[in-house]
Amino acid sequence: VFAYGYRGYISVAEDGVVSVNGQSTTQKAKTTADGDTLLPIRAVAEAAGYDVSWDKEFGVTVKDGGEIVFQICPDTDLAHGPATADRQSLSGPCLIVNGVTYLEAGDLARLLGMFYGG
Repeated sequence: VFAYGYRGYISVAEDGVVSVNGQSTTQKAKTTADGDTLLPIRAVAEAAGYDVSWDKEFGVTVKDGGEIVFQICPDTDLAHGPATADRQSLSGPCLIVNGVTYLEAGDLARLLGMFYGG
């Protein structure tokens, strides 16, 4: 039970394994040179029950029941959509590494309405 209406929780093990609500995802987290943890957007969002798609113009689109939650383009640090109350600056840019799109862990958790303890 989460006191603030979180949709669930995200955790990252020392070996980079990402879990959503206690279940491991198919892709691991990345750590930047600055020590920031980056999470794979699709793996985390889909494990939490969201739908994720890629759009050439808008980049990653995350939906909940057909409604857009947020959108973000790679190499930008702005997300837009209802989860951001229009547009929101992020801690860092959305990155693509080997075909996987990543976002800073705290930012992704906040956009998805999930708890991430760091």
